[in-house]
Amino acid sequence: MPMRDRALSRLVFHSSFFANFLLGAGVLVSAPVAQAALPSEFHIETPVAGADLQAQHTVLALQNCKAPKGASAPEFRLFLDGEKMESRPLTRSRVAMPSSWWLGLELPDDISSEAPHRITVEAVCGERARVATLEFSWRNRGGLETALGLARSFRVRSRSDTQDWSPASGMVAWGLDALREFAPLAEQKVLGDWLQGYHRSWAARPDQARKVDQPGDLLPGVSMLGLAFEQQITPVFERFKELVWFLKTQPLNAQGAIDRWGSTPLAWARAKGIEARDLLNVGVFAALAAARLGDRDLLEFAARQPFIHADKLRDPISGLYHQVWLESLDAPQNEGSGFSLRVNGQVLFALIAIAEALPSGHASRGPIIDLALDLRSRLLAHQLPSGGFPLGAGSRYLQEEEVSASAWIGAALARGVRGGILPPLALDEARGVWNYLVARVNVVETKGALPLYGIGPIARLTRKPDRLQGDLENAAHGVGPVLLLAAELQGLGGF
Repeated sequence: MPMRDRALSRLVFHSSFFANFLLGAGVLVSAPVAQAALPSEFHIETPVAGADLQAQHTVLALQNCKAPKGASAPEFRLFLDGEKMESRPLTRSRVAMPSSWWLGLELPDDISSEAPHRITVEAVCGERARVATLEFSWRNRGGLETALGLARSFRVRSRSDTQDWSPASGMVAWGLDALREFAPLAEQKVLGDWLQGYHRSWAARPDQARKVDQPGDLLPGVSMLGLAFEQQITPVFERFKELVWFLKTQPLNAQGAIDRWGSTPLAWARAKGIEARDLLNVGVFAALAAARLGDRDLLEFAARQPFIHADKLRDPISGLYHQVWLESLDAPQNEGSGFSLRVNGQVLFALIAIAEALPSGHASRGPIIDLALDLRSRLLAHQLPSGGFPLGAGSRYLQEEEVSASAWIGAALARGVRGGILPPLALDEARGVWNYLVARVNVVETKGALPLYGIGPIARLTRKPDRLQGDLENAAHGVGPVLLLAAELQGLGGF
């Protein structure tokens, strides 16, 4: 049977002004990069050029094509390796993006992995005919190889002894440590060497330089547990004890949580409160450290944190978590203006990791699992047809896919399945996230015989949750959860 009879492209609308679709071709939702950063020509934004696609169903994000005058949508014609593909519409989107579309493509069963493939999209944009092309490969590498290439790229570009001690660095160090379990022996060694270099360099710094004084300082500690306990590296274990000392001695607020500014000078100058992401920074580290030490008090502290955060930050209508609760207002900051899905992905991951660390008969374990199950269902309402998630939901967020939000949610879903906390169906949802992320990865350069991969864009939020600083490529706070997702999927049997 010829390719044209077996292949089917599927199109999804991404614009609320599509009341009626009358064209014979389809359309989809917004591309994952902010409009202002795009070139003016019609082009395929996702997958990126040179991407190695790993799922038969993929999604093209098309940019800079306005509907002709009097038409509700452009007309698209799609070709794969010169063969015209049939098309049909799927769903409409909630948000109007008048020059951005998604095109769903079902690759044929017999597509070859031995040579590059070309997608061509012809369109009438406004009053002009346009053509966009994309070259990609098909399963030239597996998901683990892609993740190791991203890890290699970060490691080569980022010396371990120059990395800061921060939540972002902690995220990528955690991802490197998780991936190390599944890497070939040679890669295990270089990943382990990088982690040792990172933690040894901080353990050797002067007391003032390595001072622990805010919740985010705890997250890098997750990646030191194996070095401190299994490998028994004394300087790393001493650094670990500094983090535990902070947890044990830091004053708690009236809610029983560490203040968002800890004991830094900002704790005196800024509004006190609780941050949702500190459920990851504080709660997970406390739970994992308590399990290592057999510290019952520390474990009970970790078990209380999900309920404190849910009480103050969980929105009763959407079920999503606000970023910041302010003590002076006894209310979330910027309530009603939106929710960061990256932060909510971190909350979901934290709920699952804390529940895993609790004994099966612990009184808090079941209620924490209930919180995780509810948050998972709330988040899935925002998963886009490509499998990715937007950075946020609400008035201050563009409804565009973003790497770090997608990766945190995907990693939480996969970890939940692996730990028996979420239903098996969540694995398909996590793999959908991975398929979106793979479409954002390409080879950026080669060092020796090994390729280095890049991924983007990764948005960056300021501490004020209504301010967005723009997009970054290969940022640590995005690469980290991508590696965590890869490790969790590999632990579940692969991609």
